[in-house]
Amino acid sequence: MASPKRWFLIAGGVLLFGLIAAGAWFFRGEQVRREVVVAPKPEAPPDLEKLRGQYVAAVEAMRRGDGPGAVHQFAAFSFRKRAVEEYRLFHLATSYGLEKNQPRARVTLAQLWARRPSLVYWPEAGRSLATHYRSLGDWRHTAEVSEELAARATESNLAASARWTALESRFAEADLGAVLALSRSILIKNPRSRQAADAVAIVRSVTGVLEPAPLAMTEAERLERAVALLRDGDPQSAAEELQALQAVVDREDLKDPVALNLGLALNQLRRYEDSNRVLERLTSGSYRVAVPAIYTASKNYRALSTAINPIVIKSVVLKQQVGTVKVRVKGGKGKKKFALKPKFTNVKKNVQLVDLAKKTKKDSYDHLSTERLKDLLSLPLSNEIRVEVLNTLIAVAEPKNQDDYEQTLIRQLVEVDPG
Repeated sequence: MASPKRWFLIAGGVLLFGLIAAGAWFFRGEQVRREVVVAPKPEAPPDLEKLRGQYVAAVEAMRRGDGPGAVHQFAAFSFRKRAVEEYRLFHLATSYGLEKNQPRARVTLAQLWARRPSLVYWPEAGRSLATHYRSLGDWRHTAEVSEELAARATESNLAASARWTALESRFAEADLGAVLALSRSILIKNPRSRQAADAVAIVRSVTGVLEPAPLAMTEAERLERAVALLRDGDPQSAAEELQALQAVVDREDLKDPVALNLGLALNQLRRYEDSNRVLERLTSGSYRVAVPAIYTASKNYRALSTAINPIVIKSVVLKQQVGTVKVRVKGGKGKKKFALKPKFTNVKKNVQLVDLAKKTKKDSYDHLSTERLKDLLSLPLSNEIRVEVLNTLIAVAEPKNQDDYEQTLIRQLVEVDPG
């Protein structure tokens, strides 16, 4: 029979086991509960929330092609000064279009355009309003809307198309000065657009400058044109324009921007060494020039390093065993004996060797690229560029086992981008 002491130990063990199991279940449940918790969806302000149903119903009617139904729904409420009101107006104008009510569509678009909209559909709203005015022969309003659209557009073809519409409208008004100004805007700001050739022809016709004489442009206009060429994917023409301008530019405030954009054009042409010869002279200038110069120079050095393969293949002649041969050896008491000996022949083989000169050059470019990135960290950068620089430096430090430096970079990265 078990002693009282033994029963006490058994009971204590069972109790302890139960407590451990309960604790494990509790903490496991806590972990599960933590894992399934999700952040609540942001709630709309009360004045917007109460209109959600009407807005959704109106959009659905518009998508079904039910113009009258969509108009009835969209016209029944307003978001007033809130940004979402721009969407209501745009969709209301679209709904008027579905029911062929062009006057109301035009008026609604005009209300939207007067707000200087920033919604994702704003270019479409501007084009539609200009088209409405043009269909009425209202050249002044067509030109005004198109000129504003061109000034705000970030996409070159959209801006060129809007400028051409404005040009045609000013021509219909017999405003020759505006036609010339818009033609020059196209050849300077949108030189790669399909309208550019016609714009150049208009400028030559109005000014009387015939081929092959160059059209008159200020130094600032020549720089703007070169930057537009670079932006629109023609770095070769941009480089040619900038090199010609660099040789004659007189304005001190334009010399560095001309050089910077020449360096950027040469970078796009993959003429990395030529690009750095231009950019390195700008690294001690103003932040506005130094930051993009150092940033691009670092990329140039990295590209130059990547292009160098220090491993070379060389053919060498090596002795290699190809089998064995029997050879006669002397035995005891004049007896003849034979033994096997290895047979060798000369064989050509390709072996990988490190070209020390190439490796030194590659390491030099890597070092210069890294140093330029470190220089950037001491300058005022946008968060996007700073994150990119820090990530690149972390990737460089990791294979070199620079643990302390890597941790410093990570801490800086977390300060910039906690996510």
